[in-house]
Amino acid sequence: DNNGMPEAVAGGLSSAAAQHVVYTWDANSGTEKLYVDGIEKYSGTRSGNISNWDETFKLAFGNELTQDRTWLGDIHSVAFYNKAISAAEVLQNYQAGACCGGNEFTPEIECGENRTIELVWEGLKNVVPKTLQLGSTANMDSVFVEIVYKSGNPGSTITIYDDNNNGYTASRIPVGSGAYVYRTKLPPTTYVYYDNQSSESNAQSIVAFIYKSGSSGKSAVTEFTTIGGYNTTETLSFMIPTGTEPRDITLRLPVSELTYDDRILNFTATAGNVTTSLTKKWGPNGSGFPNGCCIDIVEIVLQDVAPETQLLTVEINSPSGNGQSFVLAGTVWVDVNCYNSSFDCNNVPNQL
Repeated sequence: DNNGMPEAVAGGLSSAAAQHVVYTWDANSGTEKLYVDGIEKYSGTRSGNISNWDETFKLAFGNELTQDRTWLGDIHSVAFYNKAISAAEVLQNYQAGACCGGNEFTPEIECGENRTIELVWEGLKNVVPKTLQLGSTANMDSVFVEIVYKSGNPGSTITIYDDNNNGYTASRIPVGSGAYVYRTKLPPTTYVYYDNQSSESNAQSIVAFIYKSGSSGKSAVTEFTTIGGYNTTETLSFMIPTGTEPRDITLRLPVSELTYDDRILNFTATAGNVTTSLTKKWGPNGSGFPNGCCIDIVEIVLQDVAPETQLLTVEINSPSGNGQSFVLAGTVWVDVNCYNSSFDCNNVPNQL
C-alpha cells in the first residue's frame, strides 16, 4: 500500500550473543540487503515507494509481525540513515562496536603512533592453573587477555590475575557452536595467572595481546570475532588502511578448539586482486600444537596489495568428510605495512 514493506527474511540467524543488524533498500534499483555482524546475509529486490510513509504506521522489530507478537530481545541502539549505506560502511559501523559495551575492545594502531603488539598464547585444556609469561613490562602500556571454552564453562564471570595478585573480572560471551570467550584488560604485568579449575577439560586457550611503545613500521587492525563451525564455511571481513603504494598485509587468526586427528581447514584471504590460500591440518601427519592443546595461530600473508584497497576478507572452510571443527572466538590481528595512510576510523556516515 506504499506505506510500508513486508519483512525481509534471512534464515538461521538466531544467536544468544548481541548482533549488529542492518537493512538497506535502494529506491532507484529496488535492491534490498540484510547484514548481520558486518556480513551480507540476504540480497533481493523489492518494488514500492516509501517516500509517503504514514507516520501512524509502526516500524516493528521481530520475527513475526502479526498478532501483536512483539520483539522480546534487547535493543542497544537504533540508527536511521538518509541513504542505503554501502557494504564497506556497514562493516565500518560494525567494527566501531557499541559505544557503551561492557567488554574492552582492543585498540587499533595507526601509522606514526610508535606502538606495536606482541602476541603470547598457550593451550589450556586440562592444564589449569596456568601462568602465562609475558616478559618485561618495559614499554608495555596494556594487555588484553582472552580465554576460550567449548561446551562447559566456569560461569558468567572469571577472574584473571596480574603479577601483583590483583584480580580482573572477565565476562562470559557466548559465540555460537557451544563456544564461550572471556576477555578483559590488564595494566602492564610480567605474567597473567588463571586458576579456575571448574570445567578444566573444556578450557581451550589463553591469549594475551601486549601493547607496547616502539615503532614497528606497521599499523594494526584488531577485530573481535564470534564464529565457529564444523563442515561449514565462515567468512570474516575487515576494513584496512589505505596507502600511497603497494604494501604487504599479515593476518593472524587464533584458531581454537582444534583436535589432533589430521582433519583439515582451508583458509582463503583476499584484499583487492590479491588472494592467498592455504590448508592446515593438526595431527600425526600435520601440525602439532606449538604451545599446547588446543590452539594455533594461523598466519596468512598477502603481498603487494593495492594502496586503495580497504576491504580484507578471509574464508575459513571446514570441508564435509574430513573437516576440522574450529572456533574463532577471540581477536584477529591484521598488520599493514605503513606508508602514507589516509584511513580514518571515525569516517562513518552521518545519521539522520
